[in-house]
Amino acid sequence: MSERPCRSRQMKSALLLVAIGCAFACAALPARALAEGKIKVAFVGDSSADGLWGGFTRVVTRDSCLNASIEALRLGKNGTGLTRPDKFDWVAEVARIAEKDKPALYVMSLGLNDRQSVVVGGNVTALESPEYASRYGERVAGMIKGATASDAGVIWVSLAAMREAPAEADAIAKNKLFAAAVETAGPGARYVDRRKFALVGGGTFSSYGPDKSGSMIQLRAADGVHFTPAGEDLVAAELLPQILGNLRERNIPGASACQK
Repeated sequence: MSERPCRSRQMKSALLLVAIGCAFACAALPARALAEGKIKVAFVGDSSADGLWGGFTRVVTRDSCLNASIEALRLGKNGTGLTRPDKFDWVAEVARIAEKDKPALYVMSLGLNDRQSVVVGGNVTALESPEYASRYGERVAGMIKGATASDAGVIWVSLAAMREAPAEADAIAKNKLFAAAVETAGPGARYVDRRKFALVGGGTFSSYGPDKSGSMIQLRAADGVHFTPAGEDLVAAELLPQILGNLRERNIPGASACQK
């Protein structure tokens, strides 16, 4: 009997095993590449930014594609702001984050702790002084510049409506300064006014409101400043298209992988 048929069958079997092995390896490559090359989105600022991170993380983890594509960095520092760089300097911190973590996008939100004088290098600019808006605006612009200098994008999220009148008046004034700084920062920066998010009360403080199904839920925390986790989830759902839009406009690799 000829050995050729046996050898032919053996060759076919070997080729089949190689093909199967290659198929499994090739199928695994995109998943590994995606895991190693996630888009980094850094959430920076005070507890307002930390709340945004929480809501965004919960929204993203519910979607397998987004969860595999985006890494949300929790880099907010509660109790911080821009008025006292001697206590914590966000301008310097953003530059440090750019070098260490290399995020593609920063989501910034702060100001809750900034209803006070700006103190820089021993020079005090009082909250009620005519120079305050200019000095505080410089601090905001410096923080944004620290991010865009590394070719990262910036989304600055406004302060929400506050329950107490003094806090609300300060938040409105600060939001104008945030918007003005973003406007002069260039095309990679975007200002997002969460007071236009109708589901979380818009520009009016609302402790309760309907969720997407129409059921009434508690939106805001008892302190009259922060959101509940459920409220943050609604904010994040509104914020997600803004984040994806910024990434896609700047042609960040992988930003269009998920159909959202």
